[in-house]
Amino acid sequence: MRSPLNVREVIEHYDSVLTVDEWILWNPVTWMVAEPFGGPWSLQEIGNKVSGEHDFHVEGIHVKEGMEDEDNPHLFIDFQGDAFFLFDTYDITDRHGRLQRLLGDDSLVWSVHFAGPARYTFNYLVNGQTQMSTNDILREDTLGVGVPLADDIEELRVAWRAQPGKYLSSAALTIMSTASGVTLSSEWLDSVQRTLVTENFP
Repeated sequence: MRSPLNVREVIEHYDSVLTVDEWILWNPVTWMVAEPFGGPWSLQEIGNKVSGEHDFHVEGIHVKEGMEDEDNPHLFIDFQGDAFFLFDTYDITDRHGRLQRLLGDDSLVWSVHFAGPARYTFNYLVNGQTQMSTNDILREDTLGVGVPLADDIEELRVAWRAQPGKYLSSAALTIMSTASGVTLSSEWLDSVQRTLVTENFP
């Protein structure tokens, strides 16, 4: 069982990340976390699902260099616990939607896609079925008993009302981490990471 994260600390963490890496907010970036029900998937399994043709390889590229290469979008991959995450530096063709369908079976999936400062879409899927999709996690008005992530979101809102974060987008990143237990850091964004390379991007 994953240890619960302190919501206030996570908000402050992502305020810090976005202060250093504000470029995330100005680019069509997607961050997706998946936790398979049956235990971790291997890099080979994930690559096969993404490429569709069992034709991919892995390269090491600096994340920020990948972000600047608009002609060759990079799909970075990393693992935390039983989950893995994908970081897409240039998602302008709804690739995250197709990846959610490819990777969603037998998994929990959380994703956030940025489309400019304070503009994002957060999605939560279970077994390939969308449970929540919102452009404003702080004001989503369909919450109630039994609604997925309702407790996590209410805890976020209570913390936000007590002390708002610096960036509205920190709220979306916070719910990604408090729900999945996976975090994104400035250190990770400023380092060489593995990227999946295939001629058959979804």
